[in-house]
Amino acid sequence: MKKTFTLLLILILTLPFASCEFGDDIDVGDAYSFQVIATDGPFTGYYMVNGGSPKYYSSTDVAGTIFTSFEQNLSAPESVYVFATGDITASSISIYVYADSKLVKDITATQTTDSGESPLKVTVSTSYNFTE
Repeated sequence: MKKTFTLLLILILTLPFASCEFGDDIDVGDAYSFQVIATDGPFTGYYMVNGGSPKYYSSTDVAGTIFTSFEQNLSAPESVYVFATGDITASSISIYVYADSKLVKDITATQTTDSGESPLKVTVSTSYNFTE
């Protein structure tokens, strides 16, 4: 009986730690990323990591707001180029680039009009070299 109680006590005390991770492992992909946010309309775009081939994306609505967004984690990049163009309804687009989970570059473009006061599509791009 005493042996069973001891085993049960050990099991109960070790179960809370069964799902804990030990060590200082950091997911590098979370430390490097970019985010694109638009106001009043959707956007599409592409990005290139380390000068590689373009990867295309589309925004998704942020529920209950006037914003649409896209986020991408990057795995140990040397550089990134991000391009976005908005639907005619988008009034602004911002790109935010993060290194070591800190904002290192941002740019915002706002909608303009042509000579007849018709709105033009918002287009914005930026690049960042993480090795500098």
